[in-house]
Parts: sequence; structure tokens; C-alpha cells
Amino acid sequence: MSYQAINEVTRGLRRLLVSQLTAVSPTAVVTLLPPGNALPDRLGVNLYLYRVMESPFTRNRPWPGDRAPTFPSEQPALGLQLSYLLTPLGTTPTTDANTGDDAHTMLGLAMRTLLEHPILNDIHLPNFEADTVLPDFLLNSFEKIKMMLVPTNIEELSKIWATINQPYRLSVAYEVSLVEITPTPPPPVGGGIVLSTGVNVITLDPPRLVALSPVTGALARIAGTTLTANTLRIDGFGFSFPGQTPIVRVAGEQVEINTVPGMTQTSLLPMAAKVARLSYEALVEAILADRPHPEQGYRSCLGILRLAKRYGAARVEAACARAGTVAARLLSPRRFDPQARA
Repeated sequence: MSYQAINEVTRGLRRLLVSQLTAVSPTAVVTLLPPGNALPDRLGVNLYLYRVMESPFTRNRPWPGDRAPTFPSEQPALGLQLSYLLTPLGTTPTTDANTGDDAHTMLGLAMRTLLEHPILNDIHLPNFEADTVLPDFLLNSFEKIKMMLVPTNIEELSKIWATINQPYRLSVAYEVSLVEITPTPPPPVGGGIVLSTGVNVITLDPPRLVALSPVTGALARIAGTTLTANTLRIDGFGFSFPGQTPIVRVAGEQVEINTVPGMTQTSLLPMAAKVARLSYEALVEAILADRPHPEQGYRSCLGILRLAKRYGAARVEAACARAGTVAARLLSPRRFDPQARA
């Protein structure tokens, strides 16, 4: 992600310098310590990011996207200029007049590296391959990461060291730009094709009252000195929803209920078998199989079962056999009236 741009640029510069310094001195190091810390007494350089400034060249300019491709944004990217302080490291020079300061060798080698390879994105060396070291969001950016030596007089450098309350040490300043922190991309418009939603859809009929037992009577009775509630049985369907408990109120007061498991496909078939013979059970099974959801056929099956109470099992069985013969199982139960004549 682009919010890691500052860290990734610093990491890339460090690996570039390490790859070149260790070619001359295998034990050379590149540290990222603040100059106020005790710097190591060994060969190498210290690369310290001491200032981050917004670039005026990209301010208020809509971000054009990159080579990924990432869609452009009306929001501008945050273009940054990074200022680094490069300080050579080394052991304390000897008093021998014939030897110099090895720290100066490290500084010269580091400066030559940044001079010969001023664009971080385009560096392809045996020990540093930008295409593998840098993340994709830096490689795909239209803006290159350019490194430039900044002319800095001794007064400006002294101010930097004085700010951290440390004695002045030989240092050079580099500016690295343009480092972009891009706006967060919007969520994609239109996703892929949804093959399965994982949602269980159950179609339910409106609540319907079939029977009330007893039809009339008191809600409670007095047995001696005890007031005991009478049991009221309500038969029907559509009274509950999966995962929820129905609530019954009498005169505005909630009463205790004992629910009976609702009608299911496995309970309808034994009921049909008890009422009549094969034709009756086969018709109920065919109705349930014909619906996209078996629950949609419960009302039709219950309607046929109720016909047996009115006309008798034999006549209903004959009507079911006739319904199967004429392939009329999708019709309303009223069309199966056993009183109908051919």
C-alpha cells in the first residue's frame, strides 16, 4: 500500500548502499540511526531521514492512476520530498601520516553510487535489482524516485546538528523525490457473478386459523380455591417463522404457549397414508415435489386431507386417482371435489 512509500524508499536506498559498500568492505554497514544516538564505530554510512516536505508540483492535482492499472482519482496524491542526511562511519584514524580516514572512503563510495544511479526505479545491478527489491506500487508509479545531492552550506548543516544537541560531524544532504502516497481506491463497482448466496429462502403463507378447541368456554376455572387456566388449542399454519418464537396475547396479556412442530414434508406423507391408499399418498408426494419449495405445497395437501373428513376416505382416494390420471395435481384442492362427476 502507498502509505508504506516512505519506509519502502528508505529500505531501497539502504539496500542499494549496502550492495555497493560491501563490495569494497564486506563488513560495511548502513545504519538508520538518528545522529543523536551513538553511531557504531565501524566502516559504513548512516542514512537519516531528517525532513519530509510536501512537493508543490503535485498539490491539488488529481491523481492520474498508475501502470497497474489503478483507476484515477479526483483526489490528489500526497507528493513528498524526503531529505536524508548521509554521515560516514569509520574507526578512529591512526596517527600514521601515511594513512587516511576510511570513513571518507565510505562517503565517497556512497556518493558515487547515488551519482551513477540517480533513479531508484531504474537500477539493475548484480546485487540490487529494483524490480525485485521495490514493491509494485513504486514500480508502477508514473513518478520516478530520483536522488539528488543538495548544496548545503556549513551553516545549514550546523543547524541540523545543533537541533539534536550533538557536535557537528561531516555529512552531506540528499533530496529524494517524488514519493507519492496515493488516495485510497474506491470500492469496485460491480462484483463478480454470485453463484451461491448461501441464503435459505423459505416462503410462508399468511397466518391462517383452521380450528379452535374448545370453540367456546372460559379461559380459566376455579378448583377449590385455586384459579387454573384452561387449555385452548389453536390449529392452523403460518403462525411462526423459522428461528422465532410466536407470541399469543389474550386481552392484551401475553399467555404461556406450547407450540407443536409445524407441518413438514415427512409428516404429511404418513398422514396421507393413514387416510387412504396409494393414490392419495402419491398425489401428496407429487404436489410437494412439484413446488420449488415444499412449504409452498403444504396448504394444498392439508386441503386434500380435510376433504376426507367431509366425504370419506374412499371417495377422496378415487378423486386422487382421477387427478393423477388427468395430470391435474397443480389445480386447487376444490377441483378435486369428490362430488364432481365426469
